[in-house]
Amino acid sequence: MQVQAIYDRGHLVFNQPFQFVTERFPVVIEFPDNLVRPPTGAPEPAAEIMTASPAAEKLLSEIQKILGPLARPRPHTSVQEDKTAYGDALEEKHGL
Repeated sequence: MQVQAIYDRGHLVFNQPFQFVTERFPVVIEFPDNLVRPPTGAPEPAAEIMTASPAAEKLLSEIQKILGPLARPRPHTSVQEDKTAYGDALEEKHGL
C-alpha cells in the first residue's frame, strides 16, 4: 500500500487517517534526493566492521546454545527505540 504524508519538523502527518493492525512495524520511506542534506561529521562505524573479542564470541556461542531455537538476530534499532521498548515493557508489566 502506498500512502501520502507530509514531513513536518520530525513527524510524518498522513493525508488520511489509518488504523493499523499492530502498533509497531517497519516502514520504508523514500525521500527525493534534492531534499536530503548530506551528513556532517564522521560517519558511524558500520556494524560489519565492528568485531567482538574471542571471549565475547565464546560467551555469545554458549548463550545461543542455551537459547536453542529462540536465538535469533535482533533487528537493528536505535538507542531511543530500545529505551521506548523498555519503557513499554515496564508499563505493561507494572501498569505504570
